[in-house]
Amino acid sequence: MAAWERSIDGLEPAPEFREERRAVLHLTFDRLAEATAPGPGGPGGPGDVV
Repeated sequence: MAAWERSIDGLEPAPEFREERRAVLHLTFDRLAEATAPGPGGPGGPGDVV
């Protein structure tokens, strides 16, 4: 996120786009963190296909 925050202003996006895209990126990284966390829902958890 830090790299995106540093570079997005140079592209001069509309303020609405910037806010919406930031929210999507945060959600994506939150979902990634949850999917890779140990325990249920993460690797090695119930339902993990081996």
